[in-house]
Amino acid sequence: MAHLPSRDRKGAVFSDRVATSPLRSQLGFDDFLAAHRRWFLGGLLVAAVAVRVTYYVQISDGPLLHQHLAHDTDMNFFHAWAGSIAAGDWLTDRSLHPHHYWHEQVAQAWLRRHPEAAGGQSTEPGPDGSSPAARAIWDRWWGEKRFHQEPLYAYLVGATYAMFGADVRWVFAWQAILGVCNVLLIVRLSRRLFGESAGVAAGLLAVLCGPLVLYDLTLLRTTAAVFATLVLIELGDAALQRGEWRRWLAVGLASGLLVLLEMKFVLLGMGVAALSAWRQRREIRARWPAAIAFVGGTAAALAPLVARNAIVGAPLLSLSSVGAASFACANTGGASAIPVFTLDMQKVAEIMGRTDGRMGGVLVETLRTHSGLASYLGLIGGKLGNVWHWYEGPNNVNLYYAQLHAGVLRVTLASFAFIAPPALVGLLLAAWRRRLSGATVMALLASLAPLLLFSVLARYRAPLVAVCIPLAALTVASLARWLAERRFAAALAIGAAVAAAAAWTGRPLQPGEQLIYPFDYITPYQYFWGPREQEAAERGEWARSAEILRSSLHFAPRLVAELGAARPARNESEMTLAGVYLRVFERWSLALRNAGRPAAAEDAARRVTEIRAALPR
Repeated sequence: MAHLPSRDRKGAVFSDRVATSPLRSQLGFDDFLAAHRRWFLGGLLVAAVAVRVTYYVQISDGPLLHQHLAHDTDMNFFHAWAGSIAAGDWLTDRSLHPHHYWHEQVAQAWLRRHPEAAGGQSTEPGPDGSSPAARAIWDRWWGEKRFHQEPLYAYLVGATYAMFGADVRWVFAWQAILGVCNVLLIVRLSRRLFGESAGVAAGLLAVLCGPLVLYDLTLLRTTAAVFATLVLIELGDAALQRGEWRRWLAVGLASGLLVLLEMKFVLLGMGVAALSAWRQRREIRARWPAAIAFVGGTAAALAPLVARNAIVGAPLLSLSSVGAASFACANTGGASAIPVFTLDMQKVAEIMGRTDGRMGGVLVETLRTHSGLASYLGLIGGKLGNVWHWYEGPNNVNLYYAQLHAGVLRVTLASFAFIAPPALVGLLLAAWRRRLSGATVMALLASLAPLLLFSVLARYRAPLVAVCIPLAALTVASLARWLAERRFAAALAIGAAVAAAAAWTGRPLQPGEQLIYPFDYITPYQYFWGPREQEAAERGEWARSAEILRSSLHFAPRLVAELGAARPARNESEMTLAGVYLRVFERWSLALRNAGRPAAAEDAARRVTEIRAALPR
């Protein structure tokens, strides 16, 4: 029978033994759930698959399935990198890095003060918005043949393209499978730590967690990172509990492999190993086989990376080029803690230029931009507060915009706004009851660290959300227990604690934050609706051209319908939107007129006049 962890002499707040449910000692509900576990898991599996199938169907004819075509995105770079791998460049034996609009701006800021850095190359941007000098500067800062990001995800996508063709839907298929596995792993973790009733609550939360479902059909490594976190927790807890060298070999292999997915997994793997070493510090000689197995497994998993780097001439253990620039962007003096990608162009340019992009130098120079320790700690404190805020900070993909296209993301009620308050209370309950496992603690810390060191963006927070679901489930199960036992004072106390946490996590948006930004509406015209409409118009298919534009306007912000002489554009964002939709209505009017629909064309032309009146003369 499962048992509660005992209080050890060290007063540890976590255990690696399986716990009973908060309901087991008083009710037979957990026994009922255990007896019908297969039915519950089967229903959960069906629900998880149904959510993802519905999600795919709802976005299949819209822009979300094609976000990898948007130029200034990580999805676009992963798509290009994977295509290069599938085409035969399995070593990535060249300098391969993206060049986004902000890269150009930072390089130009450096060149304005240091024109000699151009090295004789042109500083004039070409048709794609980039200049040869800026590209050369960033190639040097990136480290040339160093991998741009940790390579595992790009190689998985590249292998998929090589086998099935460069169609992202094949990638989304295995990501959706991982997403379903994530639901089952969350249930397993919750049941193992907190009992059957918590497992049920966690399963329902995981199935309904829109912030996790979103990334299953996005060309980002977020879903894979969630899966990796949950798998490493399982392997780590098994090794901590049993201590066999074979289990530590598995942890080492997994840690080394997953570091190739995201570097933060070195924190989780090494953290679990360090915890084991501390616990067994008086029996260190007996632990040598396990230690050797862990180190050997990690080294074996990293061997292909070392071999590749040796062949192409990159630093042997280099995994990623982006850490230095990302740290500089997110941590300069005066930087904002809000979960939106912003940066001080001139400061970042000076930091990157003076250090040539070397991580150690970037760390020092970035911290020097602060007036003192209090300034930097204040920035970290702001980030910590935003980690637990309900807002899903957009980066490359926006949950709130995606909800316009996928109704299933709107009805998946378990957003972080719903999960965070009971998770915070559950964290305290689990620590008080000694229910947290060692690997779970390390996963929480490993998921939290990059958010504080870099930016609190929704896609980086997803693994933390997954680990928080079991904690939220513990709170739900505890509340159910006390209500069933008529312990209303205890139930009221936990309810009050959740309400207090919700008041903190549910703070209003900060200045500068929006649910949907203008570029979220505009970008799909650049890579999806615009090219399709242009192609139809060039073929003389005016009815199709008009229909494409009509369908795009279905997702326009409410502001577009309000703009006019009586409602002028009030700021730069509104003027940008007005300018874009002015051109959309002009194109729509032309398409309708050529399609033989003069009345509808006149209505569209009227909107052109009204929107033009909303813009400053």
